[in-house]
Amino acid sequence: MQASLRDRRKRLALALAVSSGLHVSVMLALDTLEKGRHDAPQAGLRLTLSDGAAARGAPPEALPTTQPRGTDGTHERAERYYYRNTEVDVPATLVSRPPIVIPEYAYHSRLIGTVRARVFIGASGAVDTVHIVDVRPVRGLFEAAALDALRQMRYRPALLDGRPVRNQKVVEVTFDPREEI
Repeated sequence: MQASLRDRRKRLALALAVSSGLHVSVMLALDTLEKGRHDAPQAGLRLTLSDGAAARGAPPEALPTTQPRGTDGTHERAERYYYRNTEVDVPATLVSRPPIVIPEYAYHSRLIGTVRARVFIGASGAVDTVHIVDVRPVRGLFEAAALDALRQMRYRPALLDGRPVRNQKVVEVTFDPREEI
């Protein structure tokens, strides 16, 4: 049993090493090709990174995009889907918070839990989408209650250049049945 586990780990490590090597060689080759073509028009590359939300069926408006480059090479201020707190003048602030309902099993077991989630807030202050980031100590126990509470929260919208914009932030919900007593 231990030998097969070791073999699997070795094969995985080898596969990762080969994949990394191939990626580096392709990037170096592309860099070399680009350096030799100074007079050729430069094609723009638009890159969207996500944490797998698209694969989980999240709506496209919940996924942040990169800002396009202007003709002079600088970043234009374009309408983005959801700005981070560091990108806005005034981040969204909580206006109303619903009561957090502790799951029955956790309440009777006196189990304390924490759910971290990324909340996507619309320009009106309503929560559009919530994505779970981390759950402690047990997955599957606190997520539904946290999602219910987070979806009902209302915010004062974030401001950028004096106008309300969509904002995203990471929120932590703590379930502590001892506080209810």
